[in-house]
Amino acid sequence: MQSVAQQQPSINVGSIVASTSFLAQAAAIAASTVFTVGAADKLYRIDLAINAAAAGVQSVSPNVLFTDAFGNAQTVALNGTQSGNGGATATFTGQSLIIRAKAGSNIQVSTTLGGSGGAPNYNLYVNVTEI
Repeated sequence: MQSVAQQQPSINVGSIVASTSFLAQAAAIAASTVFTVGAADKLYRIDLAINAAAAGVQSVSPNVLFTDAFGNAQTVALNGTQSGNGGATATFTGQSLIIRAKAGSNIQVSTTLGGSGGAPNYNLYVNVTEI
């Protein structure tokens, strides 16, 4: 009889190459480099999590900016948090995106704010994993 470990296939989930947090943000985040790709085009998973406080704008949406393997600049706008009643409810969202980035290029993140309801107050957490 084989053990459970022998029956399960090996799954390579990659290794985290960059991790950063943007804490207590009171405005939109301008394009910020979180990782610079090495000497070869690579596949990456970008994990983003946003935690918005109860007060603030109605939505915070993350963007991932990178140069694809063909040399084209890409900006991917992801779904963000949605707070009801002008930001009266604290929210949390997490998302992942898989990209193939060009050698020597930067992987960046930014945020877009929407709605109204006062000054924003949110945290953005980012992990970049080479897969």
